[in-house]
Amino acid sequence: MAQALLDEREVPAPPQGVIQATLNDLPPGESTHTLRLVGGSPSRSQEVAIAVTYYPGWEVRQFQDPRGEAYAVAFSPDGKTVISSSREKTLNLWDVESGQKIRTFSGHSDWVTGVAFSPDGKTIVSSSDDKTVRLWGVESGQKIRTLSGHSDLVNAVAFSPDGKAVVSGSKDRTLKLWDVATGREIRTFSGHDSWVLAVAFSPDGKTIVSDSDDKTLRLWDVKTGQTVRTLSGHRDLVFAVAFSPDGKTLLSGSHDKTLKLWDVTTGQALRTFSGHKDGVNGVAFSPDGKAVASGGRDRVVKLWDVATGQEIRTFTGHSGTVTGVAFSPDGRTLISGSRDKTLRLWWVAVEPQPVTAGTAAVAQQGGS
Repeated sequence: MAQALLDEREVPAPPQGVIQATLNDLPPGESTHTLRLVGGSPSRSQEVAIAVTYYPGWEVRQFQDPRGEAYAVAFSPDGKTVISSSREKTLNLWDVESGQKIRTFSGHSDWVTGVAFSPDGKTIVSSSDDKTVRLWGVESGQKIRTLSGHSDLVNAVAFSPDGKAVVSGSKDRTLKLWDVATGREIRTFSGHDSWVLAVAFSPDGKTIVSDSDDKTLRLWDVKTGQTVRTLSGHRDLVFAVAFSPDGKTLLSGSHDKTLKLWDVTTGQALRTFSGHKDGVNGVAFSPDGKAVASGGRDRVVKLWDVATGQEIRTFTGHSGTVTGVAFSPDGRTLISGSRDKTLRLWWVAVEPQPVTAGTAAVAQQGGS
């Protein structure tokens, strides 16, 4: 039997060929360890690197900004950065791997309420209580253009799937569609009876969904600006909305403490997700459409199974209202923003799971 050394520490090498050892004091994240199998001669020796992923609980790391409460969050298309909006009138760009702030975007004169990356990841759009929408260069950190036309606070923004247009929703009860290249207003969508609180494009770019303080969601035809369908069923203001990746369903989050899944074609509510103890402020679909996440005023983030409506997991740790949630492009992690002045990155993948006990099992590759 070969001698087994893990990080220069001798470990048992049982006859069945599986080496098991406990790794003490693992740092959060991924760490690499060396396993050497030493046989009777140099030609019989083998060395392999073991990558162990360890997270204490489900929280991967925190992004801290002592100056301002996070309001909205979004992952870049490549998953390497996160943008957050702040009540300090700024946007902040964060490195996901390190949790460090890369850049601050300054220029708004009031709270920044919404943020989104362009599909190519080169541009960011933001909305603000200063009644404007702004476009920013990711690399330069500089403002590209200001879009003006709303008569009241702008609560939300979203890029079209092709990156050529932006939609915004406002307290003035309207949505506006903007041309990214020129900054020109293309169209105004009118019909809500109160504030427009969230907006999203369908994956094919033909439809926009909005939700409102009037307790409804509306589906709009992008080309005509007309209401396609009004979805009713929530008992309080609807604060968050998202299209499923296939565009067939919608998810909404309300201050009635529930989420609802809607059929886009019929406008019928397919399922209600209940479990939050206070209003829901943020919702998101996983990239594969099998799970959804929500964050709320009860200071928790919840992960749900779309097919059953059952809660999969609750993430706790925020000490303030959770204002927004977003999945990473690979679906393995989830970011949440909070009024506790932090963003938190959570591990949501089922496989591989975090090694909470710090134990690694490695198959022995021969030796005697």
